[in-house]
Amino acid sequence: MVEARAFWVTSPGHGEIRAQGLRPPAHDELLIRTRCSAISRGTESLVFRGEVPQSEWRRMRCPFQEGEFPAPVKYGYSAVGIVEDGPAETLGRRVFCLHPHQDRFIVPREAVVDVPDAVPDRRATLAANMETAINGMWDAAPGPGDRIAVIGAGVVGCLVAALAARLPGAEVELIDIDPAREQIAASVGCLFATPEEASPEADPVIHASGSPGGLVTALAIAGFEATVVEMSWYGTRIVPLELGGAFHSRRLTLRSSQVGTVPAARRRRWPLRRRLTLALSLLRDPVFDVLLSRIAMYSITVTHHFMAAHSLAGEVFGPAQRPHGATYVVEAELRRDSLDADGIVCDIGRALDLLKAVLGEFEYRNLDEFEEFRGRNTTTEFLAGEIHRRLARQIKEGVLGSEHIASLKVVLRENPVAWASYDAALE
Repeated sequence: MVEARAFWVTSPGHGEIRAQGLRPPAHDELLIRTRCSAISRGTESLVFRGEVPQSEWRRMRCPFQEGEFPAPVKYGYSAVGIVEDGPAETLGRRVFCLHPHQDRFIVPREAVVDVPDAVPDRRATLAANMETAINGMWDAAPGPGDRIAVIGAGVVGCLVAALAARLPGAEVELIDIDPAREQIAASVGCLFATPEEASPEADPVIHASGSPGGLVTALAIAGFEATVVEMSWYGTRIVPLELGGAFHSRRLTLRSSQVGTVPAARRRRWPLRRRLTLALSLLRDPVFDVLLSRIAMYSITVTHHFMAAHSLAGEVFGPAQRPHGATYVVEAELRRDSLDADGIVCDIGRALDLLKAVLGEFEYRNLDEFEEFRGRNTTTEFLAGEIHRRLARQIKEGVLGSEHIASLKVVLRENPVAWASYDAALE
């Protein structure tokens, strides 16, 4: 019997990892090995603190939840994994599933959605949040050229802002109390403002800060007859609002948006699977990586060198346009978020042997004669990426005896004062 481990909220503010046995999957089920899962800082924080109102216990259940609110309960809905057991045509597929935090689980085949090849595992965990953002956009119904205000630069707010910024001619302002979020706003194509600096007369306002103060700002900056879409969920908190003043004279509309139900005009044509497929497709854009938190990693680094000849085409390279020799010192840093049973990232000797083997393909060779490099300048930057690609391919094929190397960084040094590198996840 396969053993699985899952995170349970055992009482408000407390949790633990629990083990459980898994039966073999039925003919129409899949066994998924989770590669990563994401935590929603909004909803899951409320669940963890035991702040789900009793009136919402039934509606707040997530797919495959075990236990009951407030606790003990197994909760979560953003898992990305690999099919380990099931019909032959499904084996090895990367999939997204609305499932609690658990390292292995069994679900019906129709409960998973394929992850596009261009979407790395960690970015794919944003699919549930992206589906929420899509629904918020449908509820707000902004159009080309609109002045769109999005309040709250958390994950959902940033996703909404990024989608809004793709509308032709739209002016999108992302509003947050933290000025440090300005860089993220710029990354997703938006202007930024603090609440005190927010522009007035917005066409729609989308509020996703989770703060009652943010909703006050939303009503203050909405234009005449504008709609304010409330995407925050407050759990048991009471939200006081001043609905006197200009609220009525400006004929404002305050509308809730809840991911469990899409607007009536789309409800019949947009089932959950279609929405998640769209969400994953939109996540092909690497800009959304700015929304992912950094992961603490263990790492080892091995180093070796090689000598090769080449020439570089283009006046920018000066004398290097002529054939010349070069000696490169290469560092390969391998990372993973947890150590193996032996307390190591991987066998460092095998890692060094792999690096030597890959560099041996270039040793004492003229890089200009490589057919696969024809028409390319074999710059230090290019070679860093090429060596990374060759190492990554063999790591994923299992030459190190470890399937859990999460990322790899390759550094090439041609002289002591300047170097180039290539750093990427091993997806």
